[in-house]
Formats: sequence, C-alpha cells, structure tokens
Amino acid sequence: MKYPMLFTCLFFLAGIPLLLGQAFYDVETIQTIELTFPFSNWDYQLDTAKAGTESYIIATKCVINGEVYDSVGVKYKGNSSYQPNNIKNPFHIELTTVIPTQDLKGNNDIKLGNGFADPSMIREVLSYEILRNYMDAPRSNFANLYVNGQYMGLYSNDEHVGKKFATRHFFSNHQAFFKCNPVMVGGPGGGGSDLTYLGSNPSPYFNRYERLSDYLTDWQRLIHLCDTLNNFPQELHRILDIDRAIWMLAFNNVLVNLDSYSGGIRQNYYLYLDDNGRFDPIVWDLNQSFGSFPILVGGPGGALDTTAMKNLPLSANSTSPVHPLIQKIWSNPMYRRMYIAHAKTIVEEMFASGWYYTRAQELQAIIEADVLADNNKFYSNTQFYNSLTTNIPGGPGGSFIPGIKNLMQGRVNYLMNTPEFQATAPTISNILISNPLPQVFETVWVTATIADASDAWLGYRPATPAAFLKTQMFDDGMHNDGAAGDKVFGAQLPLLSGRTEYYIYAENPQAGKFSPVRAEHEFYVIEPAVPQVQSGQVVINEFVADNDSGATDPNGQYEDWIELYNNTPNPVSLAGLHLSDNVNDDTQWKFPAWAVIPPYGYLPVWCDEDNGQSGFHANFKLDKEGGFVQMAYSDTQIIDGVGYTFQESDASTARCENGIGNFTPNIIPTFAAFNTCFTVNAEEAMSESPGVLIYPNPVSAELHVSSEIPIEYIEIFDFSGKKIYSKQAFQENEISINTSRMPPGLYVIRVNGGWAEKIMVM
Repeated sequence: MKYPMLFTCLFFLAGIPLLLGQAFYDVETIQTIELTFPFSNWDYQLDTAKAGTESYIIATKCVINGEVYDSVGVKYKGNSSYQPNNIKNPFHIELTTVIPTQDLKGNNDIKLGNGFADPSMIREVLSYEILRNYMDAPRSNFANLYVNGQYMGLYSNDEHVGKKFATRHFFSNHQAFFKCNPVMVGGPGGGGSDLTYLGSNPSPYFNRYERLSDYLTDWQRLIHLCDTLNNFPQELHRILDIDRAIWMLAFNNVLVNLDSYSGGIRQNYYLYLDDNGRFDPIVWDLNQSFGSFPILVGGPGGALDTTAMKNLPLSANSTSPVHPLIQKIWSNPMYRRMYIAHAKTIVEEMFASGWYYTRAQELQAIIEADVLADNNKFYSNTQFYNSLTTNIPGGPGGSFIPGIKNLMQGRVNYLMNTPEFQATAPTISNILISNPLPQVFETVWVTATIADASDAWLGYRPATPAAFLKTQMFDDGMHNDGAAGDKVFGAQLPLLSGRTEYYIYAENPQAGKFSPVRAEHEFYVIEPAVPQVQSGQVVINEFVADNDSGATDPNGQYEDWIELYNNTPNPVSLAGLHLSDNVNDDTQWKFPAWAVIPPYGYLPVWCDEDNGQSGFHANFKLDKEGGFVQMAYSDTQIIDGVGYTFQESDASTARCENGIGNFTPNIIPTFAAFNTCFTVNAEEAMSESPGVLIYPNPVSAELHVSSEIPIEYIEIFDFSGKKIYSKQAFQENEISINTSRMPPGLYVIRVNGGWAEKIMVM
C-alpha cells in the first residue's frame, strides 16, 4: 500500500477534450441543431436585435445531435451575408448566455454560415481544410438547422475564434485579443482593419477593430504593433509572428480570398497576443474565397474579372498604402522569398496536384441530399452541381461567382509560370544529427546538404509554446560541415528539454526553401534520452490547497498550486514524470516533454483543471479537507509524496528546511521562493506574548528587542526568505541590532524560532 503523497496538478494537454470536441467538427458527419423560441416572431426579434445593440435573444431550448441545452443566447451574425429580408440568415448561438456552465465538449459558441455567395456550398469548409495544413485555423463542417420545428437549411458550422481557441493553440487566453473587422468600410483611407498607424490615441482605432480581451490597455499593444509595422519594420519580428502572417497572406493570394486583409476592405482576421509577446494572426470567414469576393482595392473599378483573378500577381497590393503588412513583407528581401516559398508550397500540394478538386467533389457528395432538401438556399440545384466548373451569376454587386476548378486551373497555370515560381530554389536533403541518440541538455550538430543556397538558418525551440529561435548555418569547414564549399551546412543545436523542435530555411538571391516545406507550422522533432529523476533531486517543496488571496496564475486567477524544487546544481528534465492526487491513478497528469526545472530552482504547477493555459496546469484541484500529492514515474517509481490534513485558507504545507526538511503545515506561503517557514499565526503569537517588544517600526538605524522571557537567539530574513542576520543572545533580555547597512525594505524577525514580526527598514 502506498503512503499518501503530495501533489496532483495537471497540465491537461489537448487529449480527451479535443477528441470529444472534434466530433462536433467531424466533416464526414452533418450536425443537427434545433432551436426553440417561446414566441413565433423570432425572426423579427433577431432582426431588431441585429439592427440595434446586437444583443442575444434567448431560445428556451437548443438540441444539438439529441443533447438538450437549456436557455441559450441566439443572434444573427455577419455583414453582407446577413439581410433582414433573408429567410436564411447566419446564426451565432452562445450556450453560456444564461447558464455559464453549459458546454458542448469544449465549445461554447456555435457559428453557422448561410452559404451566401457560394453556390458550391463547400467554399468555407474546403478553404479551412486547406489552411489548417499551414497555420492554426478554425475547424469547419456542416449542420442542418431547425427553428421552432421548421427546417431552415444546410449551414457551414465554423469553430468560434475566442478564448478556448486561443487556449488550444497558443496555451494562453488572457492576453490582448482583437477581431479585425471595421465598423465602416470603404476605399483607400476608409476604415479597414489594415494595421495603418493612426497615432497614439486609441480613439481612431475603435471603429476598425473590436477588442475581445478584458483590459483597455490592450489598445496600446495594438497601437504599438501598428507603429512598429509602419515606422520600425526592422523590429516587427519581436511583436508579430511573421511566419503566420506570411502564411495568411500567401493563402489569401493563392485562393483569391479577397474578403480578407489582402482585399479592398482589409478585414476578416483576428490578432491574439501570445505569451511570447507576439501577435498571432488568425484567418476568419472564408465563405467568399476562390474569387467570390472580387474586390482587390477599395473604390470604383476595384472588382476583378475571371482573367484578372487567374492572373492575380503574387505582389498584389504590395505598394498599397492601406496594406502596410503586405508592403513591409514584400519589401523585405528575406520575407518576400519566404512568402513566395509558402505560396508555392500551397499551389504544389493542394492545387497543381488536383487534390482540391477531388476533395471538393467529396465534400459535395457528403452534403448533396441536404442541399437538395434546402429550399432556402440562395442558388438552384443546377447551380450547385455546376459550381465547381462553371461561373455562376449572382455574386456581390451583380457580379459572378467563379467556378472553383475553372478559376484554380487558370491560377495554377499562371503562378507556375511566374518568374517567382520559376526561379531556382535551394534543395535541402540529408539532414543529420551528429549524435543520433543524444542526451537531454547535450548540444548536437545539425548538418544538411543544401544545393543552390547562399545562406541557411536553423530554427529551433525547446517547447511548443515558445517562439522559434534562429541560428545561421555555415558551409565553411568549421561547423562540423565537412569541407568548406561542399554544400554541407552545419550549426549547433542545444537540446534544452526532453523535446526539441527544429526546421531549416535556405535561400539564394532569387528564392527560398523550407524543410519541412510547411514550416514553421510543421517541424522536425528530437526527443533526447532523459535520465530519470532520483529521489531527493527534485522534491515537492510546498503546496496550497485553498488559495484565496495569494499568488495568481498567468490569467490572474487564485488557484491551488504545488511547488517543486530542484536540489541539484544542474537543470533537470521532468519528461516522463507524473503528478497525482488520486490514490488509484499514479499517472494522473504527465509533465510535457519540454518541462525543465532550473538549478536550485522552483517550478509551480497550478491545480485548476485549466487545460492548455501558459505554465503548468493540472487536471484537478487540491482538497483543503485533506488528501495526498505525489510525484512518480509509475506506481513502482514514486519520487516524492506527502499526505496532509485540513489546510487553512492562504496557508501552505511546506518543507522546513527548504528542499530537504520535513513537511510543516500552516505556513505563510512563499510561492516559487525560499521557504521561510513562518507560521500563519506567528504574528498573533508574538502580539499575545507578554513582555516582548520590538521597536521602532519602521526602523532607520537601530532596532531594539526587549523581552521578559530570556532571548536565546534572533534571526532576520529579507522578504525573499534569505536569512541576512542571526545572533545568539546567551539568555539576554534586551538586544540592539544595527540596521544602518540593511537596504530599505520589508523584513521578518524571528525570536527564539517561534515568534515572528514584520519590520520596515527605512
């Protein structure tokens, strides 16, 4: 039988919730959504709300694939896709409007597109499926919608871009977050979400962007991005994920997706600031991709015909003053070569191969019966069947909607014959690691044979949430690369955790090449051998089971926590280790492979069941009434653990001494810091102890301690827990301490090891 032990925080990797949530976006299965309103004029009420404050109208019931949800919020969404005289409008359903705990397997919001400007009915789903190969993007499939028993038709079902999306992809959800859709649209200078710099006052940005995050100060972060992009582009990589931005722009161009940043309105994307301090672009609203929205520039004459769409230059809008992101990417030689490389990858993989057309036919086959049954769709059955190959009249503004194959066959032919695609790009092969069986924290050499390259770089990171670092590779005979000029390039790669991710980028003056070609979205992985932690090397050092007003997690929430401590002078990988508070499950939560604890360092784990947030978050909460926590590889390899009884609010159970002592309850918490082991009632004990006086407080030069009880010894700690003074008193009743050399600050004095009082040194 195991001894009850400490710690069961969980870093809840996407795991089971992702698999459950995935079913709602399974493209092979058409979802069924049924809304019930307690009134018959629901359409009028939704129209009225849309024209006003866009507030939610409450449906008394929402049934999703047979599962009932009570009292959900419903409103119409969209701009051009919404019209008050439409029978079939796009919907936004929010499950948590009335009941905050309602959840559809990790999804709270449902976004339904009505097929506007898309006779094929598959543009949105197909486009998102292509995009997800190259950057994080919403999942999308199909759903049949019924309202008060009436069949409204077939809709696209697109994953909501919100905090849950940010958590899943960026391991964070509390940072600056913006939806980039202007309130007013127009031509050049006319209100697009174009990232132009409008000055330091936030007001001009309010009609161009919608702040989704909690803090007004986030406007300054957006303004800083715009200022940097327009005025200090050499610093842009510090605050924008350049690779994601390039993938977005390349995707928009190749698919003639002009209802986007790349078109005349400059809209339909999100920006999320991750914990690396960089904004991540997220593409949104793809129902008018493949040329369904023909406006390349604002103002008269901006619409493109079929020939212009097929022959849309890779450099489109690269000189536009209201497209500064395209302008700065295209004007930077390296970024321009990366942009062309990404565009060529999309064309070769998805379009020149014919994959897109086969997939489009498969998607239409999935929905064919439901499209034929949909009497509220915007196009005829014949137009649905012909939409892949034939231009269909009835596009925005009386224009036409290109047949997808008709457009993309011509587009592939044009792009593959452009000078940019015809330029000879480097070839990257024979990628080798100097030690095929490396140890964690070892530095290895990465070499590759790269032909037709003048320069090459190795991108690497020790953890998926981190930004890639880049180091140059050399063919000079001095970097484990063989002979100088032999086309073998080399660079050192430090293995800083149990999982290192890397890729290679090479270029010449005409073209660039990635390996793998989908980098940075895809990458190579090294998982070095990780020596197992031995008992005593890393320990459970402290934990709090009822945190009401102490340390907060990165989202500003008071959560239970467990602190580990590394007793060694070397970094230690926690790969393979588990934390658990479940007596029947020793492997309840597994540290990610990239978890490392620094030498003589601390690593806190939040026990809050918050999957995917930055830092380490366990899949359980500690029980203040008592329990156990443990750290183990398995039930036969327990590294550390402790049982505990009732824990008071804002009190910890901690090792005294730090890192090596026994566990002591009722301690003042020292989050990620040296355990001082002051009990939470120490000050009360001091004040209740007769005849003890510590004065003056604050103190500037000399501190006096007077007691009727003989003073055996005195200790003073700074507020990090470091002991900065101790003195044996030899049973004296009064002690004077010179504090003139102590820096100003807050200190804790302990008398005879049992009493403590805070003092302020001025």
